Amino acid sequence: MDDEKTRGSTVHDLRVPGARVTYEVLGSGPVVALVGQSIGADGFRALAQRLADDHTVVLHDPRGTGRSSLEDPDEGADPELLADDLARVLRTVTDGPADVFGASGGAVTALSLALTHPELVGTTVAYEPPLVWWLDDGPQAARQVHGVVEAHRSHGLDAGLDAFAAFTGFTSPRRERPLPGSPGSDVRVTERLVLNALEPICLYRPDLGTLRGTDRLVVGVGTTSGGELAHRCGRALARALGTEPAVFPGHHGGYGGPEVGGVAEAFAVRLREVLAGTR
Repeated sequence: MDDEKTRGSTVHDLRVPGARVTYEVLGSGPVVALVGQSIGADGFRALAQRLADDHTVVLHDPRGTGRSSLEDPDEGADPELLADDLARVLRTVTDGPADVFGASGGAVTALSLALTHPELVGTTVAYEPPLVWWLDDGPQAARQVHGVVEAHRSHGLDAGLDAFAAFTGFTSPRRERPLPGSPGSDVRVTERLVLNALEPICLYRPDLGTLRGTDRLVVGVGTTSGGELAHRCGRALARALGTEPAVFPGHHGGYGGPEVGGVAEAFAVRLREVLAGTR
């Protein structure tokens, strides 16, 4: 690893049922976990470096991504299982509740963590969670989720990626960049996103009644991602919860570095504001 990647951080491995999860801890202060799916620690490194001056930042590679191994490569990315992994990581880092910022599929993990392990969570910020059931066209969107996976299985990776791009509103990953907000180009990560993660994440149905009773829950959307699926889903979820979404600078991956068009510095400022506003 280069100096920027490891500066001030410690790297750990944790055995969890069916997997080994690698996580990092850097900085000092109140604990905040930055969570993705199917991207891991690298996707949040720019944001982490800007939060570490006044926070203890926890990054991890979810099972089956990055440095984290998976015993069953065909295992689906079940949000409750991913939340349990994150809970085990947080218990090794802190005795108190941690704030959790989850982006995209990681926002779904964060919502599941708030439901299944509320004692571990302070504020939950769910940034553009791609949950389709609360869209006005939710049933149609659910069918499209299945269609993306079927396109990949029947016609291969390129067909799956084109279907994914059409469904989400992102530029086709195979033409421009490997994944929205991801600094890598690992085809295995892309395939896992389409084949193993898309359905369990997008079709997850968290209990809205319980979430409405969560005092410190914020749904976020980007300033320049309007019209994309995850942005629409974020606004739809906020509406279903009876709240207004917090607006963050940039696109779906706005928390990233300049190599992915991110605005991590401004994003960190806004995240601090949002976290402070829930206390």
